[in-house]
Amino acid sequence: MSNCGNCGCPTGISTPSNGVDGLNSFTRTTADFVVPAVGSNVTITVSSLGQLTGKWAATGQTIFIEGAGHYIVVSSTDTTITATNPATYTTENAALAAVGSTVTLGKDVSPSGVKGIDGANGSGTNGTTVLEVDLTEYEEDQNSFSAPSKTFTIPADTWETEDDIVELEMMLISEPSDTIYQIRVDLDGNIINMTDAPNVIASLGGRYYHVKLQLVLSGADEVTPVLKSSQGIVTASDYSNNVFAGQLSQVYERVGDPTTGLDPSTDLDLEVYLVSSVTNENIKLFYYKLTSMKK
Repeated sequence: MSNCGNCGCPTGISTPSNGVDGLNSFTRTTADFVVPAVGSNVTITVSSLGQLTGKWAATGQTIFIEGAGHYIVVSSTDTTITATNPATYTTENAALAAVGSTVTLGKDVSPSGVKGIDGANGSGTNGTTVLEVDLTEYEEDQNSFSAPSKTFTIPADTWETEDDIVELEMMLISEPSDTIYQIRVDLDGNIINMTDAPNVIASLGGRYYHVKLQLVLSGADEVTPVLKSSQGIVTASDYSNNVFAGQLSQVYERVGDPTTGLDPSTDLDLEVYLVSSVTNENIKLFYYKLTSMKK
């Protein structure tokens, strides 16, 4: 560097040299290792080529090993990292590599954050729950509503929120004759009343009948019935073989009158009555299902 004239100021600036490259805070395994038992240690061999090293891994630090999961550092050198398979990551680590399995070489190893505290379990009860299924073939020939053919118990608080639903599904078939049969459903001693068929949910004869009766919580102490049903004319063979092979001829969907004065916070009985207009004329029922559907 030279000076100009008499003032002594520099006439040029020297060019600085490049600094030394820093080491990477990640590396790669150079040998296979076997996943240790939970709570046990394993020493993995890592690359020290170029800027790769294991020295960045500090004792107590959480690291992530590709294909193996999260581990806690015990010690490290330029070419090795000794780490613990921690209980806090048992599920997550096992999903990647089971204890005793081999993790092959060439996997990336990098720093990882500490796992947060598990949150509290949710308190919601939304969803669908099957309360009861009955596949026992049942045959009925009573001609009065003297005794229920089937009784369910709807557990307390099955209805909690407005629009919660309890659904009764049934499949049945009647003997093909001039006989009329009826289906009645009582909820806690109250007859479910469909607007076009007082005191019963169906009145028909010589038919296959598939019904879904949805009981919808429409108020604090009120349930409204919604009926969705389909039916078809049956033959003697259908009845004797307990099968329907024809074409559905009628489909119904209707809303009935609300039932009030209920206490959904207690167990409630749901009773089904199958009645034939002529004694010894039969109804076969071969499927019941009661389901809770939370809003």
